Amino acid sequence: MRVALRGVTVDRVGTVGVVFIAVLVLLVIGLSGAFKVGSDDMYLAIDEAHGTHLSTPRTALGMWLSTRLTTDLVPTNLAALRTRADQLHYRSERIQEVATVVALGGLLVAVVSGRPATETTRGREASSPTANTASNGTA
Repeated sequence: MRVALRGVTVDRVGTVGVVFIAVLVLLVIGLSGAFKVGSDDMYLAIDEAHGTHLSTPRTALGMWLSTRLTTDLVPTNLAALRTRADQLHYRSERIQEVATVVALGGLLVAVVSGRPATETTRGREASSPTANTASNGTA
């Protein structure tokens, strides 16, 4: 049964909803990734300031993000930098959890608003019995 109201169908609303949710989830995951890359670079900057050997090199993107995320901090205040890195790392994980819930909501919208497959809406065609392949010895 298709419900239509001036050209608007459940299928169309569901499709638009799923596309909107997918784009939203991608943006939220991008924000989470930016926080993660920025916080990882902050940890590397702290290690570099302490003179320890860096496990991985700092990337240009990471340095750019960490600089933008710490404009209100004094660069020599390592305790404040670590606090900010911890906050961003924590927020990154919480944002990923939110994205997961939103993605599951999108899946629910897709399942509820989707049409059944055409094979399940038609009756099955009559089938013929399988051929008897047993032989009595004569060809």
